[in-house]
Amino acid sequence: MDNNEQLSKKEQYDQQKASKEQSRDSARTARKSKSVLIWTMGIIVIIGAIVAIAMLSGGNSQTPNNALTDAINEQDQVKGNRDAQLLLVEYSDFQCPACAFYAPIVEELADIYGDRIAFVYRHFPLMSIHPNARPAAWASEAAGQQGKFWEMHDLIFANQNKWATNPRAEDLFTEYAESLGLDTTQFTSDYESEAVRNKVATDINSGQRARITGTPTFFINGQQISNPRSLDTFKLLIDGALQIIKENNSDNDNATTTTDQNS
Repeated sequence: MDNNEQLSKKEQYDQQKASKEQSRDSARTARKSKSVLIWTMGIIVIIGAIVAIAMLSGGNSQTPNNALTDAINEQDQVKGNRDAQLLLVEYSDFQCPACAFYAPIVEELADIYGDRIAFVYRHFPLMSIHPNARPAAWASEAAGQQGKFWEMHDLIFANQNKWATNPRAEDLFTEYAESLGLDTTQFTSDYESEAVRNKVATDINSGQRARITGTPTFFINGQQISNPRSLDTFKLLIDGALQIIKENNSDNDNATTTTDQNS
């Protein structure tokens, strides 16, 4: 009986020892996984910063060197935080298939980054090849007069194949306005108004000053970028730009602290 009790205790001891060793192994594995994750995230941020520096400085031979000098204004259609340090501006044409491709990508970017960025949509209808693009721009701005610019923006892009070559495009835009619950009488009046026509013309003039030749064209903090091919590529670029902004803010804070200490 005593031998059996001693054997049982020994077995219990061995089990406890094995359990402790297993716990230590699990902890070591978790620490290694955490370290790998931290290093991976660090590498991604560094790569993003390098890509951003290259693209925003014109270091990429495929990156245009056009600069955007027109600052954000009260008439701009903005998603996100107007006061954000990162400004993403798109010049777009509602009848442009590539612009329709980028629309959900940009919308997802706006959702992901929230108040950290300001996304500005500006009209640049290529009227020589897209005759319904400018009327579509007017329709979106007319909806904007009733606080529904982005809803109309999404509807117009989602239904691009229905109105793009339709001689009744204006009637379709009115139907979209009605589906959004807008006052269609006011919508029609705003659609034809000088304010709406001038807003679209102002965007076109801004794009011409920036030497835009095609759509979509994107700018990050005033510097034109080559169009990213996917959401992940876009995120990599924005993450890099945000990292640059963070480092610049840190340098400015350090400089201010040093100045205060020397005063």
